[in-house]
Amino acid sequence: MATREFSKNPSKALREADVHPVLVTKYGQPIACVLSIESWNDLLDKVHHSDLLEQIGR
Repeated sequence: MATREFSKNPSKALREADVHPVLVTKYGQPIACVLSIESWNDLLDKVHHSDLLEQIGR
C-alpha cells in the first residue's frame, strides 16, 4: 500500500492487517509494516523461542 493510500485511508490498512501483514511503501520501497496484534504476538513468540533454542545449544 502506497503512503498516499495509507494516509487517505489508514482504516483500510488496519482491516487488511487482520488478514495479512500490510507493507506501506514509498517510491516502491517498503518503509513500514502493519500487522495485527495477534500476528505481532506470534512473531514475538517465535523470536523468543528461537533465542531460547540458541541459548540451549551453547
